[in-house]
Amino acid sequence: MLTTEAKTAKESKSHATARIHSELAAHYQTAGQVAVAIDELNLALKSRSDYVPAHTLLGIIYEQLRQDEPANTHFLAALSNAGNQKINDTDIRNHYARFLCRANRGDEALAQFTLIFNDPVYPNMGQALTNAGICAARLGRDELALAYLNAALERDSVNAEARIYRGHVFVRSARFDEARADLRIVQTQNSHSAAVLWLGIRLNQIQPQSNTDGMIAELIAQFPTSPEAVWAREQQYQSF
Repeated sequence: MLTTEAKTAKESKSHATARIHSELAAHYQTAGQVAVAIDELNLALKSRSDYVPAHTLLGIIYEQLRQDEPANTHFLAALSNAGNQKINDTDIRNHYARFLCRANRGDEALAQFTLIFNDPVYPNMGQALTNAGICAARLGRDELALAYLNAALERDSVNAEARIYRGHVFVRSARFDEARADLRIVQTQNSHSAAVLWLGIRLNQIQPQSNTDGMIAELIAQFPTSPEAVWAREQQYQSF
């Protein structure tokens, strides 16, 4: 039987090994080597099965890969063990809520966001408000979506993502002048992306002001694998 001192030393070593593998995984993920990152994270969990950063990053990776079951499993494991490892779980919860919304579990996601908003010192509150606004918009709850997105923009007026999605909500609510105002602002910020092009395309479907076919061609040519390009090909102009 291990002494208390020996047990503590073993736990410290397993923690250090898990941390090293997790940090390596983060570097591999950033470099686009996702398979290697997953291998490193599995090694981290082999060393310490409850290691929160490893579970969190696996949740994020599997979410990006659209593998919902393992993503959900790892996010829940991270949340359940965060307290024991003295880790603030708000950022994990933000990632989990975003995943839930993308996985068509919007009501569950909004419940998670409510918990996030109870953390007054969370440094990424603007992103959480943006995520919540996007989620509410996808549920068709436009007033709630605008409340969250407006709050995000009050914190950071150059939050392009919040402004783009607010523009989409304005389009759906037939508030076209406000939508175009948001579009002009993100264009001024040099935010050239599939999301910006798609907002312009959706507006032009209702109030033509430029060559929509040219904008669609540009979107598909420059961002062929984006969700916006898929919507354009399928003429799903209500999607965002």
